[in-house]
Amino acid sequence: MRTRNLSILFACSALCLPAIAKEKLPTAQQRFGGETEKAESPSFRRHVVPLASKLGCSGRECHGSFQGRGDFQLSLFGYDFAKDHKAITADKEHRIRVDRESPEKSLFILKPTKQIKHKGGEVYEEGSWEHNVMLKWIQEGAKIDVKETGEFGRLELFPKEIVFKKAGESIQLKVLAHWADGTVEDVTEFTRFRTNDESVAEVHEGGLVESKSRGDSHVVAFYDNG
Repeated sequence: MRTRNLSILFACSALCLPAIAKEKLPTAQQRFGGETEKAESPSFRRHVVPLASKLGCSGRECHGSFQGRGDFQLSLFGYDFAKDHKAITADKEHRIRVDRESPEKSLFILKPTKQIKHKGGEVYEEGSWEHNVMLKWIQEGAKIDVKETGEFGRLELFPKEIVFKKAGESIQLKVLAHWADGTVEDVTEFTRFRTNDESVAEVHEGGLVESKSRGDSHVVAFYDNG
């Protein structure tokens, strides 16, 4: 996985932040929220796979485990696009994960929204932007587009350093993905975050970093397969 580190310090000095990126790029909610028909067309590589990773679907505790879950196995955190696409779209008898004729009836859609029994519980709400990404991808043919998207370039994380003044303060991170074709996207909501020391700083699912105690740590951002 390509990762980028963010240094976090806790000191009795004033809050110090570098300039935030100038790009006013739309968020995932703005791009894919609302009515499915009006949402942008999602990409398997840029959106579907990272979102499944961020939601934990391809994590070690779920379908990314060595044996998978419920006869459904994904590569760990989406490192193998071809394998994952085949696993998602290959129909099993009486267990159609992707139904191109009736996308809304796909197991890939029904289980995460808990419209049918799912051991993993509700992963996202029906009608949410996450739901729209997965549903619209199937509606548009459930295609793999690794070659079309080209090579992944680099990941930018803002701010690059945070100096917290006291416990309880928080800062929202912003993550930009740069692709070889020149495309730049705000992928904050598609990114997994991890902190090296939760006693110093906690990072929430959406990239909000909260100071906990004196010390220093890093936050690591994960997006795409490098």
